[in-house]
Amino acid sequence: MGRRRKFKSGGSQSEVTIDKTKKYKWDSKGDFVESTGTPGDNEIVISGSKSSLRRMADIERNIAILATTLTTTDDGVTDSDASSFSSNVNKKTRFKKEVRFDTTINMRDTIDMNGDKITEVGTPTANTDAANKAYVDTAITDLIGGAPGALDTLNELAAAINDDDDYNAAVTTSLGLKVAKTSNQALGTAANAMTISGHTITLARGDSTTDTVTVPDNNDNDNTTYTAGNGLGLSGTVFSMDGQYSGDLTVSGDITAQGGDMTATRFNGEATTAKYADLAERYAADAPYEEGTVVMFGGEAEVTSATGYGSTKIAGVVSTKPAFAMNETAGNSETHPYIALQGRVPCKVIGPVSKGDVLVASEVTGVATVWLDDATDPRMTAYIGIAIEDKASDTAGYVEVKVGK
Repeated sequence: MGRRRKFKSGGSQSEVTIDKTKKYKWDSKGDFVESTGTPGDNEIVISGSKSSLRRMADIERNIAILATTLTTTDDGVTDSDASSFSSNVNKKTRFKKEVRFDTTINMRDTIDMNGDKITEVGTPTANTDAANKAYVDTAITDLIGGAPGALDTLNELAAAINDDDDYNAAVTTSLGLKVAKTSNQALGTAANAMTISGHTITLARGDSTTDTVTVPDNNDNDNTTYTAGNGLGLSGTVFSMDGQYSGDLTVSGDITAQGGDMTATRFNGEATTAKYADLAERYAADAPYEEGTVVMFGGEAEVTSATGYGSTKIAGVVSTKPAFAMNETAGNSETHPYIALQGRVPCKVIGPVSKGDVLVASEVTGVATVWLDDATDPRMTAYIGIAIEDKASDTAGYVEVKVGK
């Protein structure tokens, strides 16, 4: 038997006949229809009995009340008002689908995202707008502005200026104390005045501090060391310089080069001294030769190892460490050895030798021997030198020789 019942669906009210022996539900369109088969997980199915209809009426009434409350605006009500939104929906609410808000959301408490993200945030235009990641990344990149990796954070910049919170003042003060680059200004400005009195040099700075250096008298045995500039120093009465100096240098006293070279276009003086004792010149050799080897002009280069008793093509003896080295840039000691032309050098000699013996080339390649003809002197081009020490053995060995005539 059917019963007539009024239902509201889609905003309009209609009358539907229901059979108490059947089951009914609201479909996805909101229409009240018969339910057949197994109900879905999210469907509410009711029968057509009187008790079911009564329960259905209660559901309709409660839904209507809830809908009315949810669509009611504040319009001046407070949180303590019983009809306000917070008074009726005061439990945690879970939305399993997307929720759309067509107007501003007024948040009264913290939003807990439970580790999730807020996405699709637009580019901020006002100071109170939220910023998205792209906007923040761009702002940081613009701030760094291509700075090197060692200076692209505030901490690195602070370390670079020694964590000085008033770096500008420190630099300004330091520059104010600097002696001017122009010497006339440096000596003529009271704030950076340099005075020399006797053996004392005084530099007065703009902050009223002074630096004083006292140069000891020549008669003092003061070994105090003073330094100035790059490699300039004074220790006692000895002035030292490490590096290069370009310009004229006038010295009253000795100049000693320790372990280095001294180069000049011209040296003017009364005398020179050297640790070693021969004058030598570089010549191109056809092979590398040991120190003390006797060489002569010939071979595939300028000089070669001397051979033949009394050879008249003698060039000299390969020098150990020449005191005066000529033609220095011609090559190195293997391709262009220094050949001693005058002075004292070790020389390879075979056979017994006495001091004062004249030496000439022997039949052994590169080795000298005694000139045996006491009645005559060898030709000048055969002359190697004079022995200045004795050697008793018959085998080849080294003898100190004064080369040249």
